[in-house]
Amino acid sequence: MRQEQTATTVMSPDSSSLRAPAVLVAVALGIVYVVWGSTYLAIRIAVEDLPPLSSGGWRFFLGALILAALLATRGGVRRLRATRVQLQGCAMLGFLLPAAGNGLVSTGEHLGAPSGIAALLVAAVPSGSSSTEPVQETGPVAVRPAECCSGSLGWSASSLRPGSAATCSSGPVC
Repeated sequence: MRQEQTATTVMSPDSSSLRAPAVLVAVALGIVYVVWGSTYLAIRIAVEDLPPLSSGGWRFFLGALILAALLATRGGVRRLRATRVQLQGCAMLGFLLPAAGNGLVSTGEHLGAPSGIAALLVAAVPSGSSSTEPVQETGPVAVRPAECCSGSLGWSASSLRPGSAATCSSGPVC
């Protein structure tokens, strides 16, 4: 019995070995914020000529086809199987994200909301999520300085991209 516990302890992953270097985390966050923010500029350009909900629907549909093709080629068609509960969850998200999430943003941008403001508002989502981590179910957690700075770094990256509210004086895509 003692040998089994030792073997299990040796084989379990060390939590310190699972941490990513801070530079990689910062680069990953920067990429997420810039790419995520530029999505709203693309939405602004798309809704100038296309209906807002239709353009978003086509974007989600094409994204789903690409992901399904990747899954099928990497793991066979069996990877596309889903249980009834999974399909119900997907149906709910498949309605809420395009309709209530990006659908409202697309409609707002179609009606004249600046894409930079939309990007900054949506950039608050990961910042807000990371700031609530210390008070979640597990109780109080010590917050590292790098975690405190990540939200402001993301807001800065989103606000300084071309076409954002901070860099735009006027124009149809601002």
